[in-house]
Amino acid sequence: MTRVAVALLAVGLWAPFASGAPAAGRCGGRLLRAPAGLPAPVAMTTECGRFRIGRDGRVTHSPKRLPVPRGASWYPADGAWYRPENGHLVIGRWRQRLWRSQGRFTPAYDVGALTLGPHALAFSYGNSTRLYVADLDSAEHEVADGEYPLGWTRAGDLFTRADRRGELRLRHAAGGLAGTLATRVSDYAFDRANAELDFVESGRVLRTDGSAPVAFAHVGRLGLSRRPELDPLGRLLALRDRRRIVVLRRDGSVFASTELPRRRSRVDGVSSPLVASPDGRSVAFTLTRGNTAYGSRGSEMVYLLRTGMRQAMRLHTERMRFAVCERGADLAWHGRWLLYSASEGNVVVLDGRAGRRTLDLTRTVLSLPGSHGGEGHANVTASWARY
Repeated sequence: MTRVAVALLAVGLWAPFASGAPAAGRCGGRLLRAPAGLPAPVAMTTECGRFRIGRDGRVTHSPKRLPVPRGASWYPADGAWYRPENGHLVIGRWRQRLWRSQGRFTPAYDVGALTLGPHALAFSYGNSTRLYVADLDSAEHEVADGEYPLGWTRAGDLFTRADRRGELRLRHAAGGLAGTLATRVSDYAFDRANAELDFVESGRVLRTDGSAPVAFAHVGRLGLSRRPELDPLGRLLALRDRRRIVVLRRDGSVFASTELPRRRSRVDGVSSPLVASPDGRSVAFTLTRGNTAYGSRGSEMVYLLRTGMRQAMRLHTERMRFAVCERGADLAWHGRWLLYSASEGNVVVLDGRAGRRTLDLTRTVLSLPGSHGGEGHANVTASWARY
């Protein structure tokens, strides 16, 4: 994994999506009805448009409306986007254009990490990871080399990561260095919901809002390795390694924990982001079994952790032929219901009460025009419909 990719993961953003035009080809045909009884409508987006699966199972089609301007690369976590314009860089959020560079940035795909604050922005650019900052109403200026932005504090300062030394730093909005927060960091994650930075240093779990970092847990006492991965979950923080997941409350007390089953292959393990339920009482995640990254057959399981649990409960098992290489799954809550979707096009709605109703939408999803990709991947994104 490249250092830029690591930066994107740490900021809570995956690699940016490209908002191009739909692929040429036929997008007509009969729409296959889905099972009735959904708790809420589900939206499916393919190259041929947006498809809404109603609670009664009826599927309707509408033109694909991009959440960002056409031709932009964008980050689904917060809707930030960028695109080239006559050699300059234009940056915005969702449908809103916010800023245009004074200097020229070609090619635009050399933009690495990008983060937007209320009144300023920061981005890294080029192979040497040059860091730029700008007020939304002024020109950009370079403030560092080998450094990329992570996120903004509520006070308007900027968290960054230095590439060469692996330091976590704090910079003022104008780019000046406010201080070094940590130097021996094994993992870190920007908590967008709380505008804070969580990180692990010398076995301690620390948090900062831009002020002096505060330690609130120790990985050794939690039964974790010294280099766990962090997943901010709003009021909760998940830590995980190859063997174990521990979810903490903000005061450092244990919300729930679980041992992970032994891997069948090297690629097996946690395959989705961990997601907390709206009421904060449950955390869901997926695990694969039998995924080799070469098109193997196996299973992906959906697990739940509830308050006080010391072993996760398996909610659902999905049998599948795994896509080649980079694949994964997503989970989204709607009340007590979970929407599970996988790279292969498997989509299932699950009742968060174990043993209750399951609605499999996979057959309908894979029949949608424009849904098929290559190497076992489906060209589909799934979400709870907002309307």
